[in-house]
Amino acid sequence: MNSRRLCAFLLGAWLLGSVFAALVAVRSFALADRILASPPKELAGGVRQLGSEIARQLLRFQAAELNRTMFGQWQLVQLLLAAVLTGVAVASFRHSQFFVGATVAMLLIVLTQIAVLTPSMNRWQRAFEFAAPKAAVYERSAFAQYHGFFAAGEVLKIGLGIGLAGLLLFERSGKKASGSSCAGASTHRRRRRTGRDKVKAIDNADDGHIDR
Repeated sequence: MNSRRLCAFLLGAWLLGSVFAALVAVRSFALADRILASPPKELAGGVRQLGSEIARQLLRFQAAELNRTMFGQWQLVQLLLAAVLTGVAVASFRHSQFFVGATVAMLLIVLTQIAVLTPSMNRWQRAFEFAAPKAAVYERSAFAQYHGFFAAGEVLKIGLGIGLAGLLLFERSGKKASGSSCAGASTHRRRRRTGRDKVKAIDNADDGHIDR
């Protein structure tokens, strides 16, 4: 398979998966609140018996567990994508320092998220998951700090991915345009040379006829 096409496929899958994961994470908590606000009639009695606060904690706990599981699995997929992309970049794009450097940076971001940021976020989130809204201030602050680092890494990673995709797209287009221009110029030069040769051949034939 062409290395350029493989890199484009890997980047496309990575960017699409990142956007999808972010959308699911945001919507999961909103969905839990929406279900609690208007539960199905089959569950409305059970929610009343359980109590709105307990039901809310249960639904949000399920949403948080879903997000933690999803991001854990997605980060393993990202690690595989980053390893393959970096290998292809080192093997086929050694001439481009930006391409190789960007893929290595994306790989390091994923490794940092897996080894440091995600475990810390999960630990601090579980520490205040069932606490009162204004309780566990220190735990919430620590979680917010790690979450900020995680979000910054995501933005940087997606930005680098878009930059690499643009490099693959526009560099290829530029080479094609340059190749077409060179081919056109070469064809024009050949036509000019052919025309001059024909004129010379006619002149030589006429000269021979006059001499005779």
